[in-house]
Amino acid sequence: MDQNEAERLAALHRLELTGTKRETAFDRLVFIAAQAFRTPIAAVTLIDADQVWYKAHIGIIGVDTAARAASFCRETIRSSRMLVVEDLAEDERFRGDALVIGAPFMRFYAGVALSEPDGYRVGTLCVMDTKIHLVTATQGALLVALGADASELLGMRVASLALRQP
Repeated sequence: MDQNEAERLAALHRLELTGTKRETAFDRLVFIAAQAFRTPIAAVTLIDADQVWYKAHIGIIGVDTAARAASFCRETIRSSRMLVVEDLAEDERFRGDALVIGAPFMRFYAGVALSEPDGYRVGTLCVMDTKIHLVTATQGALLVALGADASELLGMRVASLALRQP
């Protein structure tokens, strides 16, 4: 689906997830992704107009939000395909990014977009590292599957909210 940003943001806000507490189901997906990729960082993000909300994360100590402009996930939601950047320092989209040229000197990113039931890409499931990684076909397939599970959780959220309507 080609994304209209205003409609995408409206879909994100209908989920009523930004700024909410962590949830075990999302935490489990992040843990599995980090283990599969052997990365110290993994997250489920929700991409708002100006910031990224971390719904679940490993390895991002004390951070619940980040500026959207400084997030690799901003590129992931532009496509329905998995984004893999084995070396961020060599990718023209990211080589000048503050997280690449400065601490923590990020080198690797892989992410899939998360869609809500109407198809709007509202967030990501991603893994990151300060080391370069080569992604295997199995790892890529697992990230896509875990992303589908995270998107299903978003769908369940929509259904749950609908049941609360009078």
